[in-house]
Amino acid sequence: MTAKPSGMKALGSGPFPGTSLEIAADIIASELAIKHLPELPARGLASQAIGRTWGLISELYVDRGTRRWQLQARPQRWTYLLRDQMARDLDILEQQWGGNLQRLKTQAIGPWTLALNTELSSGHRVLADPSATADLVAALYAGLAAHRAELQRRFGCPVDIYLQEPDILGLQEGGIWDTHRFDAFSPVHPEKLAETLNIFAQLNTVSDTAHSGAISTNTSAEVLGLDLSTQVQPAWDLARRAGLGDLVVNLGALLAAGSSDLDAFGQWMDEGRFLTVQIGAQPLLSARDIARGLVGLIAGLGLSREVLWQLNIMAAPGSGSIANNESSSDTRQAAKVYATAEAVVEILPDMI
Repeated sequence: MTAKPSGMKALGSGPFPGTSLEIAADIIASELAIKHLPELPARGLASQAIGRTWGLISELYVDRGTRRWQLQARPQRWTYLLRDQMARDLDILEQQWGGNLQRLKTQAIGPWTLALNTELSSGHRVLADPSATADLVAALYAGLAAHRAELQRRFGCPVDIYLQEPDILGLQEGGIWDTHRFDAFSPVHPEKLAETLNIFAQLNTVSDTAHSGAISTNTSAEVLGLDLSTQVQPAWDLARRAGLGDLVVNLGALLAAGSSDLDAFGQWMDEGRFLTVQIGAQPLLSARDIARGLVGLIAGLGLSREVLWQLNIMAAPGSGSIANNESSSDTRQAAKVYATAEAVVEILPDMI
């Protein structure tokens, strides 16, 4: 496989079916030019998104509480289990993939979702305490910087990081409860949400717009992206304010978008910003249908097809119940999703 021209890349993300990291690594290496760290939630808490992210953080300690992860004053059993799981996984991946990769992509839960899904010893969510939230944000930033440095050392390549924020829209709208349903958080202003995310923009080594040509001229540039692929209506304005290097949205959300969301998508592309479109296994369209759909969206908005160079395609084969299965058909389907993403970025340049 060869690198795609300009910024157009096929990426992978999200849960992978089953419990075998070796199988996941082999399929990723076979189907994608740019590898990513797979997640295997069927292995248990340490391999699920929140626990996996805490495994990257060394400045704070957690243990498993009755409802969610809980901050602790000192390292606990789960603190070590989470970190050991990540270290073992990286050892396996380094053994299978070797060093000097073209590029590597990893993902972690973002600060808002992490603060919402971690609690203090009092039982309140971390988000209820501004000081504790600030400590979490700082610890996550340091953890991601250290994680990137370790991946660079092990695999000898640029490393892109994507922050996943599935709960950020709920925080923006308000109504998420703290300790009980009569103790709900007030809506968080988009400017505040973006201000915190913007702290992580310092991990970017590429402009958040394509105008500079940074992706095409600097293959060592590293992206810190925002993954909002779980949102039916992506928070375009929030993402713009956050100023991160890329935004991930779901293909289905784009194809089913109403006029206001389509206008926001068109404005995003017209501003020269990078966008990654996520495809999944359920349903999986053909590569040509996906490409035609994207071209149709651009044409319908009256934009030049040149903006298609600002797109990446992200394969997320483990979305939904498939992530907890380990049949050969599920792993074959995962491989098919990866292959489809690669095929889309092979087809799209011919449509420009």
